[in-house]
Amino acid sequence: MSDLLFRFLHAADFRLDTPLHGVAEVPDAISRWMIDAPYVAAERVFDAAIQEQVKLVVLSGNLLDLVEPHPRAICFVRDQLARLAGHGVTVCWAGGVRDGGGQWPASIALPPSVHHFQAAAVDTLALEKQLEFPLTVVGRSGGENTAIRASDFFVEARESFLVAVTCGEADGAVLAMQPIDYWALGGRNERKTLATEPHTVHYPGTPQGRQPMAVGPYGCTIVDILASRQVRLRFVSCEAARWQHERVLVSSGTVWEDLEQKLAERIQDLRAQQPNGPLLTRWTLVATDVAEDPAVWRELRERTDKWLRKQAASQSDPCWPLAVDVEIPDRITAASYKEDTLLGDYLRAIRQLQDSPQPADLSAVSALGAGVPEMQWVTDLSDPAVRAQVLQEAAEMGAALLRGEKMV
Repeated sequence: MSDLLFRFLHAADFRLDTPLHGVAEVPDAISRWMIDAPYVAAERVFDAAIQEQVKLVVLSGNLLDLVEPHPRAICFVRDQLARLAGHGVTVCWAGGVRDGGGQWPASIALPPSVHHFQAAAVDTLALEKQLEFPLTVVGRSGGENTAIRASDFFVEARESFLVAVTCGEADGAVLAMQPIDYWALGGRNERKTLATEPHTVHYPGTPQGRQPMAVGPYGCTIVDILASRQVRLRFVSCEAARWQHERVLVSSGTVWEDLEQKLAERIQDLRAQQPNGPLLTRWTLVATDVAEDPAVWRELRERTDKWLRKQAASQSDPCWPLAVDVEIPDRITAASYKEDTLLGDYLRAIRQLQDSPQPADLSAVSALGAGVPEMQWVTDLSDPAVRAQVLQEAAEMGAALLRGEKMV
């Protein structure tokens, strides 16, 4: 660690006002977790700052909604920022569209150690005195759909390590070529480093995934400034509840006791990765063969779901099964797509959607579920993986119905 000169924490996109969603049914105990999870995850970010003994925390966008504020969110942010101030931590906060500088309630004072950037213009803060390290922060509040213009963040501070903090869409290659050592960005849920050479451009992502497709760990980033003026990034997991998607191979002749053992081992592995808090898990039984009677899969799926729910009920930190699906080998032949039948027409329409980069028009379906988060998730096909899965399932389900087959 002798090459370490300075350390700070970078976090973003708390979205305290947005609870976990996209789930049709969960027990009351887990629903309470889903409501509180954004706050618990955000508090773990501040815990990490104190545990790591950093002198600077950089927050880049979308912490809370200050346009339609919720008292709980405002009190939480105020208390956590005061907590950092009590440990001598300086905070630089560039908001998004709904939490920019000037939107914070004037009647609720923030600690003097908090710098909340405005959206109107880029501001420059020389923090060498506070941090006892030559570091300058240039920042401006922005918006996740706003392109970040590198030229706006020009500053002359050759001897100082330069950090730019803002929220928006970035061209990593362009930003990396600017004389900014570290771009602390916000405005996206997924953690991503756009560039590391010659300078680093980084989104830490949200500390808490919000819906079933947000699989895997979420958290914040510890940034180490090295003697070479390069940075070393270290991920810190913060989420209160983790979304998972587990795929388990099964055959039509699977003995239940063998599958039960396999499921138990998988749950044990998941719990080793995330010791505390609920695991919200989608399970997919991947069929390795085609059963003569489709009812085999339906019965296996129902038994698996029942067993998983029973296991979750006995756990203090449950691995709750959001859904159990069966993935059956594709039985749609190439000849089916050429048929001069309703089936052929349907499959060709699906293929056209699969081959087109344009999203499917689901406005009519979305309108039916207006204001319902679960429906918004179902009709959101912006994720390529989700889009491919939904269209493939639509092809198989439609083909089975048009052939008059039993549905699993």
